[in-house]
Formats: sequence, C-alpha cells, structure tokens
Amino acid sequence: MLRFRLFRIPIRIHYLFIIMCGLLAWNQFSGGREGLIYAAGWVILPIFTVIWHELGHAFSRKKHGAPSSEIALGDIKEGPFMGFCTGPGNFTKTQSLKISIAGPMYNLVAALLILPVHFTPLIDLPYVEGFWRILFLSNLIWGILNLIPILPMDGGRILTLLMSGRSPLLLHLTGLFISIMMVVLAAITHRYFAVLLFATVVYENWLLILKRNEERA
Repeated sequence: MLRFRLFRIPIRIHYLFIIMCGLLAWNQFSGGREGLIYAAGWVILPIFTVIWHELGHAFSRKKHGAPSSEIALGDIKEGPFMGFCTGPGNFTKTQSLKISIAGPMYNLVAALLILPVHFTPLIDLPYVEGFWRILFLSNLIWGILNLIPILPMDGGRILTLLMSGRSPLLLHLTGLFISIMMVVLAAITHRYFAVLLFATVVYENWLLILKRNEERA
C-alpha cells in the first residue's frame, strides 16, 4: 500500500490498482525500448488521472463544508479497480450532485486543456506525442466512463440522487444490465482492461441486488 499526501489530502494506492494499470500497459505494449517507455507511461499517467478525478470530488466536498477527505485507489472492499473519495460531511441533494459531477468534469476539462498541445510544435519533441496521447485519452475516457449511469460510477450516484424515492432495485437491475453489456462489448473489441473493470461492476451490482432482496424479505 502506497501512502502520501497531496494538497493535505491523504491518498492511499493499493498495489492491486498498480497491477491493474500494469495490465493496461501490457495491453498497449508494442515492443522495443520506445514501447517500454510508453508502457511505463500507461502505468503512471492513468494513476495521476484517477487521482486528479478524486481531487475534483475532494475539492468540491471541501467547498460544500466537508471537514476532511481521503482518497483511495484500489480499495478492496469498495472496488479494486476504482478510486474513491470519502470522509465526513452532510450535504444537500444539490450539493451531493455537484460533488458527484466534479470528478468527471475535472477529467473532461483536463482533456480539453491538453488537446491544444497536439497542434503546437511541442508535439514533435521526442515522446511528447505518445505521452500526450496517454494523458489525453486517460482523462477523456475516465471522465466519460464515470458518467455511465451504473454504480459505483459517478453516473450511478447521480442517477440515484435524481431518482431518489423510486425503487432502488430498479436502479441496481439497470446497472447490472448495462455493465453486462459493457463486458460483452469490451470482450468483442478485445479491450481486456475494460472487461476486468466492468466485470467487477457486474459483481458489485449483483451484490447490491442480493442485499436489496434480503432487506425486502
């Protein structure tokens, strides 16, 4: 377990999360010295992308009165391939929506800010284009993925807040169906990292359905 602080916020990174990024790098490895350097980029830069995402939640929580926050990447109990921002705090529905949206928005804004580099002379420098592509894609993809309306993604939390008072079981069944479809799509397109990611989401939504049925029994 790696532990450090950033902006005075405690951050924990489980080794399983690093291994997950290693699988992502392996999927992108093209061989040779240059491929090895880019593979290292596929390990390091996505970690910073997820931390940046969780900082969006942490800064939004602080803005709305939370006394503290903690960031965890690869929490075994919550989701080995996910990032989480937790801590004390009481929020209104509107504040909770803003906090949930903040993470994906930080990624999408970062992608927009990185995009112009592609059209400058900097892109011709050694390795700049490769690392630019990793950072741009990781922010763009992670921002979009987190808006998918399934738990534990931010989109699932947003949908839960918007549909408060309606059947939680319906939300979990919807999440289960969408995540299964994402696993199938990822498998067909040979995106094995995405297969692992959404397989854990399928499992988590299935556990939520079982828990909901037990509560109703």
